[in-house]
Order: sequence, then structure tokens, then C-alpha cells
Amino acid sequence: GQDKEAPAAGDTVVLFAGKGRINGVTLEAGGTYCHRFGAFRHDDIIGKPYGTKIQSTTSKGEPGRGFCHVLRPNDPDLWCMGPLDHHTQIVYPMDISQICFHLELCPGKHVLESGTGSGSLSLGFARCIYPTGRLDTFEFNEERMNATKLHFKEVGLDNIIHSHHRDVLSNGFDVPDGSADAVFLDLPAPWRVIEDSYRCLNDEGTFCSFSPCIEQIQRTCDRLREVGFEDIRVVESLLRSYDVIPRDKEPLNLEKRRVNDKSMTNGEPKDVTMKESTDENSSEIAAPEPSDAPVLGKRDAPDSQNEGETEGKDTPVIAEPTAKYSSRMRKYEQIPAPSSGGVAARPTADIKGHTSYLLFARKIPQSKLPKKSENAETSSAPVDQ
Repeated sequence: GQDKEAPAAGDTVVLFAGKGRINGVTLEAGGTYCHRFGAFRHDDIIGKPYGTKIQSTTSKGEPGRGFCHVLRPNDPDLWCMGPLDHHTQIVYPMDISQICFHLELCPGKHVLESGTGSGSLSLGFARCIYPTGRLDTFEFNEERMNATKLHFKEVGLDNIIHSHHRDVLSNGFDVPDGSADAVFLDLPAPWRVIEDSYRCLNDEGTFCSFSPCIEQIQRTCDRLREVGFEDIRVVESLLRSYDVIPRDKEPLNLEKRRVNDKSMTNGEPKDVTMKESTDENSSEIAAPEPSDAPVLGKRDAPDSQNEGETEGKDTPVIAEPTAKYSSRMRKYEQIPAPSSGGVAARPTADIKGHTSYLLFARKIPQSKLPKKSENAETSSAPVDQ
């Protein structure tokens, strides 16, 4: 049920145990669902609010180590990644979002879909047009149509999605003229249904065709222009997924590192020198003058003739740290270590490539199109000489 806060016996729920571990279960009183993380009793799920964390049970009836979350079955993204039976190649959420956006779907819209398949796109349509819209989906394989029809009923969307057994390629859509807001085709030869799609769409209705080969797209585009569709465009969606992971290493503290690089000894700078100027009014601090001495702070022995003249000249000495520098140093040392537990994102190893091309168009009646001026037609006509 869409509006229930908790599942009851007979309802279908989604058991979410992590990425790639999603399963659909129909609840029964006294039933048990066995999973790789343990056994989950249906009685522990029935009556619990959606989103509850359910603990597994061992063969002795004791709580196990595994767990899962109980979710509503009306999210097409979850069904695509887990419990949906892939009778055919399904349309994935990346393409579903593009299709629903460009078809301009919203609650109350009427959509025609040809090629129900496994029903993944039908669920995406139903989510957009719920609760007042209508989806008529057509499937030529009767067995597949009955399977998806039962699935739509299990998730409580049979009042929105109406399944039909019909070969649209041969017989077209069985709906009145101008009754649909959008048409979607997932067929091997969509160009054969373009004219009937134009008939079913209302003024300014939208059209989409889903085809894996560019040759199909080219042929369908040509037919769209012939019938009178406008605003024709092709979209290809490529997805790059990222995993959010915890960051184990602490972030780099550049300020604290800068102070540590001063080679401090007992809190005092080691390589600071002071230039004693002979000028009584000068008291500036500067770096020592370059020297060829092999050891810092020492100089070559002076010549004998200048031996008596070295006293009072520039001599490198160890300076005491200024009050301003000491206060800054203490400030940086008091910075607390950054707390761990951050997160980072990295691209997944497997990147999905091309799925299909999406071809979009719009029905615009000829009466609403701007008319070409006679002057433009005359100027574009060839001139006989």
C-alpha cells in the first residue's frame, strides 16, 4: 500500500541489506525469508514502520548478526537494482530521469508506452504522474504482460498503470485521437509507429524513442520530419558513479607544519641571525651574509693582517625569539588535532558505458508554426538565366 505506515500480511516489501543486496518479499504470517546474512521472520516485519532495522534470527531462535531495513516497494530505483525480474533489457534510472524530464511529466499526465518489458520504466512513469495520471503500457508478449501486470498490482500501482496485450508495430495504439500527453517507444522499428503516435498526441504533446543503434535513430528522425514533428533532438547519457568512503588520514595542517619546519629546539628558532649594525639608530634583523664556510655559523680564519680588525664587525649570533613570534608559535601549538571521521568520494572501478540513444520530439500543429513570408520564398527560389 502506498499510504500505509507499516506493512501487513500479504504486502510486498523491499529488504535492503546494502548496495547490490536488495530483495522483494511478499509477507506471510509465520513465514521466513532466508538471506545470506541470516533468516528474517515475516512476523518480525509485519506491523513495523517502514525504515525499521530488522535483526536476523538463528536456527535456535536467537538474534543473529545480520540485519536489513524494510522499505516501501514503490521506488523504481530500488526495483531496478534488486527484486525486478529482468525478462528483457531494462531501462535504468539514469535514462529514466532523462526520459521523464524531457517528456515533461507531472501528476495528471496521460502517457502511452509501447514495449513494457520488465516494467522498470513503467514504474518511473507512475512515480511522475501519481496520483491522478494514467499510464497505458502495451506489450506484445502475453506471458510477459501478465507477469508485469501482477507486479504492478503487488506494489499498489494497478490503478495508475493499465497493461494491454497488443502488437503496436502492426496494429498501433488503441486510444482516441489527441488523448495522450506523451508517447514512449521501445521497439525494434519505431519509425513504423510514428504516424500513429502523432495521431494519439494532443497539441504540443511530447515523443520519445529509445534505441541502441544510431542507424535506428537516423531512420526514425527522417520519419519524424516527414510526419510533421518539431523540436527533434537526440540525447545520450553516460554515468560515472562515485563511492563515498570514510577518510582515515587526518587533514593536513599547513600552519602547524610550517612552524615545525623551523627546526625548533626547546621552543626557540635555531637559524635566526641578527646583524649588528654600526649605525646606532639601526636595529633591524636580517639574514646572515653568504659565506663559504662548511659549517653554518662559522667563518674561515681571518688573515693575520686583518686579525685585529674582526672584532666589532658583522658576527652571526643566535637571536632570542621575539615576544610576537613566541605568541604565534604557542597559538599554532595549541591548535587541536583535527578529528577523524571525514568522508571522501572516489570513482567506482566499473564505469557503465553506452546504453541507448534517446530521441525526443514534439507535436506542433502546422497552424501554430510560423508561416514563411512570400519574400523569403521568392528569394530562395532559383533564378533562371
